[in-house]
Formats: sequence, C-alpha cells, structure tokens
Amino acid sequence: MSEHNMNESQLKQKRMRGKNFTEREKELLIDLILPFKPIIENIKTDAIWNNKKAEVWSEITSLYNLQQTSGIRIDTQLKNLYDTLKRDARKEKSNDKVQMYKTGGGSNTNLLSKTTEKIIGLLGDQMDPLINSVDSDTNYNDGGFEVVNLFSEDITDFEDSSMYLLIIS
Repeated sequence: MSEHNMNESQLKQKRMRGKNFTEREKELLIDLILPFKPIIENIKTDAIWNNKKAEVWSEITSLYNLQQTSGIRIDTQLKNLYDTLKRDARKEKSNDKVQMYKTGGGSNTNLLSKTTEKIIGLLGDQMDPLINSVDSDTNYNDGGFEVVNLFSEDITDFEDSSMYLLIIS
C-alpha cells in the first residue's frame, strides 16, 4: 500500500520547467548533430542501431553541455528539441512554398529563419520532394518557368481572350 501512495505523491509533484533554448543553443545543437547525421537519421530501429543512436546522443549531450549557456540538458531534452526544430522547419518551408504560389512564381521574400535554413541544409534530401515531371509542384523546386502567349502577334481581335501556356524548363 505504501508503494501506491508513493506513486500518487510522485504524480502530484509538478515537473520543473527548464529555461528556454536560445537561438545560439539551437544552432549549436544543429552544428553538433551534423557529423552524426547518418546515425541519427538512420531509419533502422533494431537493437544495434538503437544502441548506436543512444551512444551518439550521449556524446552530443556531453559536447552540448560543455558549451551551453542556459543550463545543463539531458539526452531526451535535446532529442525533443531536434524533433521540434525539424517539424518547425517543415512548416516554415511549406509556408514559404505557399507564399511563392501566392505571388504566381514572382519575387518572394525569403522568410526562413537562420535555424530553419540550417535544418533544411542538414535534412535536404528528406525535405525535397521526389522528382516527378507530371506533378504540379515541379516548378517550385527549380523555379524555372516562363509564360508564353499561344496566339501569334497577327491576331489582334482576340486580345481579351488570349490563351497562355506555362512552359516548365
């Protein structure tokens, strides 16, 4: 019965919140992850790879804690931050894509944060869509397209109903 009471008392204790990560610390984490990317981003989840990943996260955590400014962190906190950074980078890239389509492919100011650009650079192969020539998003990846008037210059009676063709290069 005392074990049951102890679990209730542990549940009642509120978890202490750590300090927020600074932008510098987020960039530091990304820089520390870069050399270990093949191991961390490996999709295998068997015992061997899980052990390798745990060892790598322990090493990243120790290297991070040597340079941190907002307090000592544990593996789980850094993993959660990394997952959050990846998720936010995907959202930002998606929003950037929407903004590009709103401008009709014209000039678009890049609103991606420095941290997001680093994550996109780190995960570039995962963030870029697969090449598909019949997909409507193909012009987003290379930005190469031009609008061509289908009617020759000789036809002037149909100015209001001119047709245009989008040529993707």
